[in-house]
Amino acid sequence: MKKLLIALLFASSAAFAQTVPPASSVTDSSGSVWTFGAAAPPAGFQILRNGQTTGGQGSEISYANGLIEVFALGQWYGWNGTWYVTGPPGGGNSGGYAPGFPIFLSPPAPPPNGGLVSFMMVDTGPYAADGSVHVIYWTNNTGQDINIVKAYIWTGVDRGAIMDVHVELRRDYDNSYLAILQWDHYADPTVPQHGQQFDFSSFPMLLEAGEQLRIFHFAQQYVAPAGSLNARHDIVLWVTYN
Repeated sequence: MKKLLIALLFASSAAFAQTVPPASSVTDSSGSVWTFGAAAPPAGFQILRNGQTTGGQGSEISYANGLIEVFALGQWYGWNGTWYVTGPPGGGNSGGYAPGFPIFLSPPAPPPNGGLVSFMMVDTGPYAADGSVHVIYWTNNTGQDINIVKAYIWTGVDRGAIMDVHVELRRDYDNSYLAILQWDHYADPTVPQHGQQFDFSSFPMLLEAGEQLRIFHFAQQYVAPAGSLNARHDIVLWVTYN
């Protein structure tokens, strides 16, 4: 099982943030209690939410402006059902995403017949097309191994935008591609270039419980001032349970 390593370095927090340490726990707006778990050298400690592991490890937890973050090797990671790159503690939108995004979802429960299920894995929401690279992770928290049968990437940009867009989905531990879309958007309308489907029905991609998928994406606009236009990505998966 491969885990995202959230480790490691101690950094001072913004004055308005609640942090562990010095506190023994912080409570977020949903009532979830965040604490350190067992020691996890050399990273520090396991990061627990309501006493359950999140797959992260680190030496500091910060809560401010509605966002839980931990520090890792010079970079802050936020929690939205899984860990993703943000920025300074309490930044909220410091990762370049709109408030409340990205949204991560889990697959439905296994059907009685053991058949196929589908779900939207991630919605990045709108983000500035300023060339900044974004890397976020989705974790298989189902407790079961899943087989990925099909993946679909949808990309949207502001109407009239002229920009280059790149988004890819990989299995994190071995860098295997599940999906990739590279799009030079120079005119409207765009159908069908803004959506791509990838079929693995003959040889499904295995993702074990606790393993992660990595989403790497960026958009670079032209003509208009950089960052004044937005791009957005949705990724849908079709899976079966082992």
